[in-house]
Amino acid sequence: MFIRIIVLILYFTVLHITSVNAQNDVINNPVRDEYFKPLPPPTKQQVNKRQKTFSNINQYEGDHSAKWYRKRQAKKSWYIIFDLTYSFFQDVDNLKVNRVVYTDNNTENGALNYTGTIDGKGALGMDFALGYQRKERYRFEVELSAYRAFLTSIKGNNFTDISLDGGNYIESGPEVINGVGDVLTVTPLTFNILINLRTEKKVIPYIGGGAGYAVIGTTREYDLYPVTQYKVGLNYKLSKKININLAYKRVMLGDISYPYTVREENTANPAYNERIYTMEYEQNLDILSMGYQFIF
Repeated sequence: MFIRIIVLILYFTVLHITSVNAQNDVINNPVRDEYFKPLPPPTKQQVNKRQKTFSNINQYEGDHSAKWYRKRQAKKSWYIIFDLTYSFFQDVDNLKVNRVVYTDNNTENGALNYTGTIDGKGALGMDFALGYQRKERYRFEVELSAYRAFLTSIKGNNFTDISLDGGNYIESGPEVINGVGDVLTVTPLTFNILINLRTEKKVIPYIGGGAGYAVIGTTREYDLYPVTQYKVGLNYKLSKKININLAYKRVMLGDISYPYTVREENTANPAYNERIYTMEYEQNLDILSMGYQFIF
């Protein structure tokens, strides 16, 4: 019995000493306690904004593929276009002259019912456009243009009792006017929608069209008309920010009218010394343009 008591006393003494030594070891070595601490919550990695934005990257530079760059390059951009143009005048074969005003006696005749043709030649002009491009494929732009055409001659099919170029205004055959000298001016403002047919190459073809209004007339009178147009073209990349623009477009002016004035000394009928004929016809212009596109 006595021996059992001694063994229990020794057992509890060793157990107590071991426990005290373990506590002292933790207190004196706090680093070991790090293994028992819970991990902090994960935090989002801080990324520089410049690292997340891949804009104005040229897919022709660097070691990555074109697909890699397309995924990271800017999805939208703005641009402006400056073009020099040349307009080709389409000869008119549907001229109508239905009205004449005699300014000296303030009378008019609105039932002439004459037809004829007009010949002309083109001239230089200009285009200016401000556009927005999305996903390098879809383009939306506002375009302001200025075109001119020179009217060279007018021929009447049945102008048998009027004179457009002076004389006694009694004609024995078709009236022909050479050296008309009038300048037809067309100033359209249109909204266009264009589609780039490809985006990976240095040469980018595009197609599109637009509609708007144009101020049309000669030096004597101007009026506002609705116009439509369609165009095809090419952009050639000179650099990241500059393209050469080549384009062809047809501008459909629809039915237009403007006055043509004849002044003469008519001794037989002084009241008809000045006559203003209203010319009416349908007109289209074919335009070639070349210039620069600046992207920003």
